Amino acid sequence: MTEDLDPRLQILFANSREELPPDEFAKQVMVRIDRLKRLTLIGRTVAMAVLIAISAMFAASVQEVVMVLADGLNYSIIEPDRSLLMQVLTPVNSVAGVLALSLIALQFAFRILRN
Repeated sequence: MTEDLDPRLQILFANSREELPPDEFAKQVMVRIDRLKRLTLIGRTVAMAVLIAISAMFAASVQEVVMVLADGLNYSIIEPDRSLLMQVLTPVNSVAGVLALSLIALQFAFRILRN
């Protein structure tokens, strides 16, 4: 009957019968784990502090860039003195409207070409 057993399993079971390491080993492992947790926490804290400092330094310039882009996208394409044409083209009478319609058309063309 023992001939049918897997020898690798028998070795594993034989090794499992060995005595467990003393409590000192477990304490050392827990100390190492605590130290790694502490180092990880310190590292993440330092990284967050650096990211916050960098974002504070560039916040004004990023806000300025966003404002310039928003103003640029709001430019009218058709002069406002042509009232009927202005009313008809109001949804796309800005750079943002044309850009949005172009992206929708591009997405539609991509879907057609993909299928």
